[in-house]
Amino acid sequence: MPKGADPLGPENLLIFMTGPLAGTASASASRYSAVTKSPLTGIWGHGNSGGSFGPALKRSGYDGIILKGISPEPVYLKIEDGKAELRDAKHLWGKAVPETEDLIQEESGKNFTIASIGPAGENLVRYAAIMNNKHRAA
Repeated sequence: MPKGADPLGPENLLIFMTGPLAGTASASASRYSAVTKSPLTGIWGHGNSGGSFGPALKRSGYDGIILKGISPEPVYLKIEDGKAELRDAKHLWGKAVPETEDLIQEESGKNFTIASIGPAGENLVRYAAIMNNKHRAA
C-alpha cells in the first residue's frame, strides 16, 4: 500500500489472517485477525475475533485473504471448495449482521461461516467493526 493511502480509498488493504494452528484442536486457535489502515486513526489498525470464522477460512484452503480496491456495487466474497467468487450483495445492503448471516445461510442452503459488516460499515462509520457468528467483533 502506498504511503499516504486514504484509509477509505481503493489503495488500502483489508487483510484477514489465520494463525498457524487455526482449525486444529489447539486452545485459542480459532482466532483470526482483521488488519487495515484505520479510518479512525489513519494508522495500522488490528482487530481479532474468535468463533468459527478463522477455522472455516483455514479449512477452505486459505491462510488469509487480502482485499484491495472498491467495488462500485455491494458484493460479498464466497469461498467454497477452495474457490473464491464475488457475489451480488445489493439485497443485503442495510441489513443488520444477524439478518445478513441468516439470508446468506438461506440462499446457500449450507452452513457457511460469515464475516460481515452492518449498516455502520456500509455508512463508513470510522470505528465500525467486522462481525462474525452474529455477535463476535474484530
